[in-house]
Amino acid sequence: MVHDRDEKRDNILLLLAEKEQELERVIAEAKAEAERIVAEAEAEAARIRERAQQEVTRLIQEARKRAEAEARATEEQALQQAREEADRIRAQAQQRMDAAVRRVVAAVLRGDER
Repeated sequence: MVHDRDEKRDNILLLLAEKEQELERVIAEAKAEAERIVAEAEAEAARIRERAQQEVTRLIQEARKRAEAEARATEEQALQQAREEADRIRAQAQQRMDAAVRRVVAAVLRGDER
């Protein structure tokens, strides 16, 4: 009987040792899986950050191009208005000069000496 109890105790100890080894293996596998999942998540986060940075860069470039185009359009509009104003002033000056020349010629022809 003592021998049976010793054998049962040995069997229980052996079973416990096997279960402990199995649990250690399961824990090691779980840790490895968790590390793999964390590594994948970190890699995905890095890819997302990179795409976000590229999108920000693209949006900045688009905004800069739009601003430059608007500035060129505004500059061209201002230049066109300045040309039109200069043309108007030249035309007025020409009309005044023509009128002044006619008055001088008329005065000379009349013999006015003012």
